[in-house]
Amino acid sequence: MAESAILSTANNEFTKDLYQALFPGNSSGNLIFSPFSLNAVLGMVGLGAKGDTRDEIFRGLRFTENSEEVIAKSYHSVISGFQKAMSPETFTLLTANRVYSQVGFGLNQTFVNQLKDHFLADFEQLDFSTSENCKAAADKINNWVESTTNNKIKDLISQDALGPLTRLVLVNGIYFKGLWEHQFKPDNTSKSQFRTSESNQVDVDMMYIQEKFPYAELPELDAEAVSLPYKGGRLSMVIILPKAVDGLTKLQTSIGSILQGGKSLVSERLTKTDKVELSLPKFKIEATIGNLSEVLQALGIKSMFSQSGADFSGIPEGANPGLFVSSVIQKAFIEVNEEGAEAAAATGLVMMMRCLPITIPFIVDRPFYFQIVDHANGELVLFSGHCNDPTK
Repeated sequence: MAESAILSTANNEFTKDLYQALFPGNSSGNLIFSPFSLNAVLGMVGLGAKGDTRDEIFRGLRFTENSEEVIAKSYHSVISGFQKAMSPETFTLLTANRVYSQVGFGLNQTFVNQLKDHFLADFEQLDFSTSENCKAAADKINNWVESTTNNKIKDLISQDALGPLTRLVLVNGIYFKGLWEHQFKPDNTSKSQFRTSESNQVDVDMMYIQEKFPYAELPELDAEAVSLPYKGGRLSMVIILPKAVDGLTKLQTSIGSILQGGKSLVSERLTKTDKVELSLPKFKIEATIGNLSEVLQALGIKSMFSQSGADFSGIPEGANPGLFVSSVIQKAFIEVNEEGAEAAAATGLVMMMRCLPITIPFIVDRPFYFQIVDHANGELVLFSGHCNDPTK
């Protein structure tokens, strides 16, 4: 298996489980998250973990490969590929990792080398010793996140998340902007109704295009899907539209049939191109997911949050100071309009001590699920979420 495929297979399985875990708390609102951004942060901290803590992290990330070297190389294959992916006339795809450590807190050189070599991570020391210093540190981290995500993700780390016992903050930022291969004409955008529930509807700006797109019926999900490619052909947005207005709940419980075993809907089902009359609302979603500690524990990643049970002895230089993960948070953003889509996410992890041609109508006038998929890396899911109300 190619190195990038090892990560994409695990990441897509992780996406399925993460979406199912996040859904109950977000079932009535909009949701956007980046499984890859979270995966990268956990992958970095996992390389400094030992014993059960290490095994839980990589098992929780759904790696079936247990070799640390192979896992690390899979991240390098994908992340280094992102650095070469930028093509302003078609799309921009950037990701960056950064590790902030307490001034004077020594890091194991093997850990540092792994993160530099495989995650292309930068390192910087900050002072978390006082509340004033924590405010300055939070500002510094947030300025880096804002810059990395083209000013889309702001205030990722709060001053309150830091303190005198903080030793490490690991951050990933990812940013994507792409132009549709087949752009919607603004003159075809008009006001239309979007049903947020059986009893409620809102007015939205509905875009329209008639074009050939990869399309598939998904009878097992009582849904249908379409894939909208971005210029350059490397990335696509996949939209899964339930037949019923309240169909997202059924889709959530059956999402495994789309991503089971890391298989992508794009490669498995969206293989046939049909002429589609597509009506898609313009939408913008911003989300903060602050309960990731609980969600990750539900996915089996538990001991890293335990002051007594976490083993991160591969991170510090010298004796193990009793590091544990105190919080994990992600902010994500997506905007979809006639030209294309723009998406960004950042994840922070704080460590403390202790047939015949026909035209198919595809009218997105009810809640739907979406993904942005990278075809160059085994259909890697970069962003995922759902939209219940495009006006919010």
